[in-house]
Amino acid sequence: MTIKEPKWGDSSFFFIPNEDTSIICDAILCLDKQPLNPVFVGGSGMALIEAINTLPNNSNATYVDISSNQVDYFRFFLSGLKKSHSALEFQDWFINTIYPKLRDHYIKYKNQVYNQEQVLSALENLFRVSFLFCDASFQKVKSAINRINIKKSDILNYLNENNQYDFIYLSNVVDYINPEYYSGLFNDCSRNNASIYLLMTETCNQGELIQKAWDKSGYRVHKKSRVLSAQNRGLGSLNLKRRWNRKGQVYLLTFDVQ
Repeated sequence: MTIKEPKWGDSSFFFIPNEDTSIICDAILCLDKQPLNPVFVGGSGMALIEAINTLPNNSNATYVDISSNQVDYFRFFLSGLKKSHSALEFQDWFINTIYPKLRDHYIKYKNQVYNQEQVLSALENLFRVSFLFCDASFQKVKSAINRINIKKSDILNYLNENNQYDFIYLSNVVDYINPEYYSGLFNDCSRNNASIYLLMTETCNQGELIQKAWDKSGYRVHKKSRVLSAQNRGLGSLNLKRRWNRKGQVYLLTFDVQ
C-alpha cells in the first residue's frame, strides 16, 4: 500500500512528534465548524493530545496507528498523563520514564545523542507541545482522556470502513502511499464531508496526482494554508535547516471556497 514504507518496528519509533502541533491547532480554528469526531494518524499521539485544547468539550477524538508498538506507547503515555496532577509533574514523569527510552533509541538506531534539555526545548519551541509546560493546557487534555478512542488499524482501511469522522489529520501519509490509493483516500473523507489536514513534503513526487485526486473528490485548498505553511516550525518547514527536516507544504482541505 505504500511507497518506501517505513519499518514500523523497533528502529522506527515515535516518542515525540516531529511536526509543529500548534499549526494543527491553528488549522482546526480556521474551520467554519469545529470537529466533533476527528481522527488522527497516530505516531506519538502528541498531535492529537495537543489538538484537544482546540476541540469542543463534547468532541471524541480517535487515534489510529498500524503499529502495535505505537499503540502500546500511546496507552502508556496516557497512563502517565492520567496519574499526574500538573504539567510540571507530568513533565517530570516524561523525563524520568520516557526520555531514557528516547535517548537510548536514538543512540542505538541513529547514533545521535540528545540530552533532556534539548528534547524539552524541541517540544516547547519547535513542536510547540503546550500541555507539558502550561498547567491550563495540561488540565484540559487530562479531562478529555476518556474521550480518546484508540484503534490499531491501517489509516486507509479505517477511513474506508468508518463513517463517524468529520476531520482527519493525515500528517504526511501521502509521502508514502501508492498513487492507486489516492482517489479512495479522498473519496472516503469526502463521503463524510470531513475536512483534512495534510502535510506534503519533498519526499512525495506525486503532488500533481494527489491534487487532482482531491479536486475530483470536491476538496479545495483553504486560503489559510499558505499562512500555516509559513508559520510551521516542524517537519515540512520552509525555513529550518535541520537534517531531520524536509521542506513541505501544509494543505487544509475543505469543501467551501475560502
